[in-house]
Amino acid sequence: MTTTTLLNTPHQLLRRTLVGVIALCAAWSAQAQQPFVSAMGFRSVVPDGWTSLTQDEVRKNAKLFDGGLASMKDANPEMLRQIEAEIRGGRIELLFAPLADPSFRDNINVRSTPLALPASDKAMQKECESLPAQMQQMFGRPIKVYACRIENLPFGKAAYLDFDGASAGIRSVQYNIATKVPGTAIQITGTFTNASLEKQRPVFENFVRSMKAN
Repeated sequence: MTTTTLLNTPHQLLRRTLVGVIALCAAWSAQAQQPFVSAMGFRSVVPDGWTSLTQDEVRKNAKLFDGGLASMKDANPEMLRQIEAEIRGGRIELLFAPLADPSFRDNINVRSTPLALPASDKAMQKECESLPAQMQQMFGRPIKVYACRIENLPFGKAAYLDFDGASAGIRSVQYNIATKVPGTAIQITGTFTNASLEKQRPVFENFVRSMKAN
């Protein structure tokens, strides 16, 4: 398994954002608040009214993502192929907010990735400087980065990112959390409409900060 630094292979960092966009067609019903037990070695709580999908459920419902994949015409084709492979292989977990906008459903996606976090704030800053240009190349349009820094969470050290999503009117917030396995991170991305961002940000933060090891 090859380990990348945070940004020198942008596919590792950015393709999860596209999963949030291609999940638009999902129409699963809401569940009562319940524990979220991840195959990636942690548990948290499903936000009230949200729906969660295990890796196996994502794999079994892979066809529901086809329309979203086809709509991402400006995205890097190789990245889209990798996303499709991850969905059909059931290598991600998803949580969906109650449907408020018929064209988009706020969501959180979780995956494990071979990723080495920068060793210091200075190293993180250096890598963050190149992020907007890399995102523009991947998404096919200018992308603004609102935050890029190292944070210490209850569950572990993380690289925190806040940036425009793959489609206009969408915002993504992401934590890349170091694990006990060297060179491996848990990547958690919240993808929300700009209109719902301030409402959903604390929901996303609570999900991440409530993480506990299984």
